[in-house]
Amino acid sequence: MDCLNNIVTLGLCPDAGESTSGFTLLDADGISIKNLAEIADDSNIKGVDLAMNKKSLSIKQFYNDFIASLQANKVMTNQSEEVYKASEFVTNANNGVSNESRGVTLHRVRHKGNLISIQLLFD
Repeated sequence: MDCLNNIVTLGLCPDAGESTSGFTLLDADGISIKNLAEIADDSNIKGVDLAMNKKSLSIKQFYNDFIASLQANKVMTNQSEEVYKASEFVTNANNGVSNESRGVTLHRVRHKGNLISIQLLFD
């Protein structure tokens, strides 16, 4: 949700950074430092705190609505299977002339009757 936090900024401290959209809350009609200070209540002593709390609430509402919309359209919003790192390719090592094992070797086993078996030998 950090990327959502930077779409619109307040435009002054503590949220004075540059927004990704180029918009700030203080650019909106009817929003100024004076108006924010006048509508502040007991829980938000300063108007800046009120604006930051409302911004946080709006981001949470947008995030929840966005996830619900994705799930309604059958888009997977989280990875259901855990990915395990099983190997690492070392591209700068040359094993072409070494005596090391190079994987699984299949050897044919002569069969008797109708049953066939394959014997796996690991070098």
